[in-house]
Amino acid sequence: MRPSQLDSLTSAGDPQLAPNGKHVAYVVSNIDMKDNKYRSRIWVVDTGGEAAGRPLSSGEHADGQPRWSPDGSMLAFSSTRKTDEKGKKESTLHVLPFDQPGETAVLHTSAEAMRSLSFSPDGKWLAFVMRDRSSDYDVDDPARREPRKIENLNFMLNGEGFISDRPSNIWVAALDGSGEVRNLTPGRHECSSPAWLADSSGIAFAYNPLLARDTSQICTVSLGDIGEDSSALSMTALTNLDMPCYAPVISPSGDTVALLGDDDHETMFQNVHVGVVDAGSDAADPAWVSKAVDRNWAPTMVAQSPTWTEDGLFAAMEDRGNVHLYQIDPTGGEPSIV
Repeated sequence: MRPSQLDSLTSAGDPQLAPNGKHVAYVVSNIDMKDNKYRSRIWVVDTGGEAAGRPLSSGEHADGQPRWSPDGSMLAFSSTRKTDEKGKKESTLHVLPFDQPGETAVLHTSAEAMRSLSFSPDGKWLAFVMRDRSSDYDVDDPARREPRKIENLNFMLNGEGFISDRPSNIWVAALDGSGEVRNLTPGRHECSSPAWLADSSGIAFAYNPLLARDTSQICTVSLGDIGEDSSALSMTALTNLDMPCYAPVISPSGDTVALLGDDDHETMFQNVHVGVVDAGSDAADPAWVSKAVDRNWAPTMVAQSPTWTEDGLFAAMEDRGNVHLYQIDPTGGEPSIV
């Protein structure tokens, strides 16, 4: 292959199964050599295999992260469809009606990327993760901004740049487009992996204070009244901060939170395990329910949260380069291979 043939490469990824199991939405990406940029679009294909896949978006932008609404009537996705008054690309958040008339709606526009999209179970809200910039970024020339005061080791990330003055928070947008997006976790900390409570009353997420090193905990925050001041909202910790816990998922019944992590943040390069905590408990150490199989439960190539179904809790396990699917007993019994 020659460098001039790079635009012949096309990749597909991020498959998302519709709630009814009849369709899969995914992202197709390619390189535009002429404009020297990556482009991507949302495609959908029937799971029955009777019809070929078809594009749902134009492919002129960087469309990604397709996520189905609970009833399958809408797809949310992120893109870069707008520019500011200075010609800089901006991130955009959209919802697209599926198999019904309607226009693609814009829920939010920001200079920061929006990721980890998640519909509430009642279909009224869309949660996402976005960095909250300080006012220093209103000055275009970095040389003219106020000096940064670095107080901790976690002040910069690869591909993200400085994070100490633009923390990552959990936000929500109303699906009907009413009102502004709302920051549920304002403050100087890193938040990720939003997972809705079963009754849509709040969100569980991974919380990492910027001053804490290599540790994070699972917290919840109540959605509350949409007109309420976000600064008045309080977070409730479900796990302790002396161990890394992340990627929470809520059981269908709503009473148990599964997560990934380990019980020793002093030792690096150890196996990640699956843990569970009571969704209504005070901060506690998780019960590590995958310890009977001492392997890595966050596979390098397909690392993702455990998954709850009506049949139980499932997770992927890596063993000497191979990845296997296991069913986990939340009460602590030995995991069984599927």
